[in-house]
Amino acid sequence: MKKNIRLAAVVMAAAIGLSACGSSSVTAPKATTKESVEMIKETPIAVAPPVPAGNQQVGPAKKGGEVGPGVTVPEYTYYGSDLVTAGVCREIVRMAKDSYDTEGLISVPGPLIFLVDDSDKNDIKVWGAFYVYNYKLNGTTLECESGGREDGLMHFKAEDGDLTLTSYEVTESGGGYMESLEKICAGHDGLVKKFSTTDEQITGAREEFLKEWIKAKDLKIDSYQDYGWPKVMLK
Repeated sequence: MKKNIRLAAVVMAAAIGLSACGSSSVTAPKATTKESVEMIKETPIAVAPPVPAGNQQVGPAKKGGEVGPGVTVPEYTYYGSDLVTAGVCREIVRMAKDSYDTEGLISVPGPLIFLVDDSDKNDIKVWGAFYVYNYKLNGTTLECESGGREDGLMHFKAEDGDLTLTSYEVTESGGGYMESLEKICAGHDGLVKKFSTTDEQITGAREEFLKEWIKAKDLKIDSYQDYGWPKVMLK
């Protein structure tokens, strides 16, 4: 089975896998190819947070427009000091805009970064579970309309004090997931096991990135809510 590599210039529209939020319409990616990831619809269900490893998706998987009229919340920006995290967050949000109908929504990343190899500044490698959550603002609550998780390896080039995505290796879906993950993680003992994430890890990352953004922009947001689940207060 070939390693699935998607060049950044070709694949900004790639799908990002399943999250624990959104409507009851669930879609899941077919086995990926070198050029693209196609989405197929499955039986509608209510999805509870969080979700296991693997590439899955909740919500509309189609290209969306700009944030709609009446939405006063600014688009997500990472305000931390870590250059790698900044690059990862920027790419997750950019891919979400191409993969989902995000009109009137705010896309917020919640990545779990497991390993960074920055020994070669022309090829900085970042392994992780790359989550995104697409929210609609309702009062002071962010209601999750769609989102997803994609496990993979991002390649960046450092230049002019910033990182540029050069390529992206993503795991396959379904039966090909483990084999593709092992190929991506080859040479790094114990890395595959890190993709078996816990509820605490997923929720912790999600809330960490939300809180950091809300605080930096002094937003009047105090909670988030997934479809069919109680509101979660952000303390």
